[in-house]
Amino acid sequence: MDPAERKRKVVEKILNEGRVKRHKFLPSGREIWSVVGTLGDQFVAEGQPFCTCGHFHFGVLGGKAASCIHLDAVRVAKRDRSFETLDIEDADYGRFLFLLTRSIHAQFGSK
Repeated sequence: MDPAERKRKVVEKILNEGRVKRHKFLPSGREIWSVVGTLGDQFVAEGQPFCTCGHFHFGVLGGKAASCIHLDAVRVAKRDRSFETLDIEDADYGRFLFLLTRSIHAQFGSK
């Protein structure tokens, strides 16, 4: 299987498993997108584009790849409306960011 087909299948699996999440803060309407990955949650800012996964930092920013699986999954999920929306109160925004960044930090570990 070629790399593009493998990537398409992984994105399809992510969508089928409901791992793309839109965190919608209320009443502001602010949104944060994440993808539950194999190592933990990834923050994805599709409009930037940006992802917190290692492949984005070393592959995409390093010029070796055009995108990462998480960015592709969010793009397809938005197009197909195949994501889960989690409504969160604005008062919990700081706590949410704390937990998300802690999950991201844990993936890189401290060695």
